[in-house]
Amino acid sequence: MVSIQKIKFQDFDKVRPILSEFQDSEVNWKSIFDYPWNTDKDFCGYGLFDNNDIVGFIGLIFSQRIIDFQLEKFCNIHSWIIKEKYRNYGVFMAQSIGRLKNYTLTDVTPSESVCKIFEYLGFKELDSKLSILLIMPWQNFNQDKDKRSISFSTSKDEISTILNSQDFQIFEDHQPYLCHHLVAHYYQEYCYLVYSSFRQNKISYCHIQYISNSDFFARNSLKIRHKIFQKNKTPFILTDHRFIKEMMLPFTYTLPLEWKKIYRSNTLSSEQIDNLYTENIILNLSNIPELREIFHRLIKTLKF
Repeated sequence: MVSIQKIKFQDFDKVRPILSEFQDSEVNWKSIFDYPWNTDKDFCGYGLFDNNDIVGFIGLIFSQRIIDFQLEKFCNIHSWIIKEKYRNYGVFMAQSIGRLKNYTLTDVTPSESVCKIFEYLGFKELDSKLSILLIMPWQNFNQDKDKRSISFSTSKDEISTILNSQDFQIFEDHQPYLCHHLVAHYYQEYCYLVYSSFRQNKISYCHIQYISNSDFFARNSLKIRHKIFQKNKTPFILTDHRFIKEMMLPFTYTLPLEWKKIYRSNTLSSEQIDNLYTENIILNLSNIPELREIFHRLIKTLKF
């Protein structure tokens, strides 16, 4: 008999056989069953079982945050896999998620078929474009709107004295993972960034996952990206287009890549949703297309 069951945090051994069918064997799958923050749910996904055999899994990462002075509840959907014989049950697994009320639901790595299923449940496009923030050796920081000399902090001791309580909670919650933390500040004003670093085809790059203060970032973009370059030795920086689409940033280009993310929310707009508390950070995933493809698109965009 086929059934859908909640997967509890202690059920990793039940799910491990089907997770092993994912191609990326280096992923630490146990981390999605053992994240450090408290949630209001006692489960982390749904399993599809044929009697006692697991034949499908869809993971859920629950979190809560204060956004615009309101408590918002999130659920990030990830790692959906169903054995081919049981694909018809996928709709029923999606419906189980669709019944979650008062949550902002996100899927930042959906396949085309997953997007179609969730569209019927009211999901919309979160983002589909990627922006590249280039780092030029000849960059003149006078092109930044803010002419002041800002400071940077990366150590836990320094950061803990700068961040407000909400951002410090984000900082603490993400300590177990491979993401980087950078705070740019000037007196009482700061911008806190969380970003990931990757290496693909012998080329390294960083991906900004969270920007706490868009105005500060827009005024000091060149100085901030130069600091990231100094720290990580990356030739360029990527970020989701929605994070910066209202900014007029120099040496920044948006690629028309179909890199769709989806969400459903009754309270938040797409611009209020970042990549924190998602599989991108917990599993340290880069779902960016091949870098050669990115360079090809960039050259076409710049008309070199």
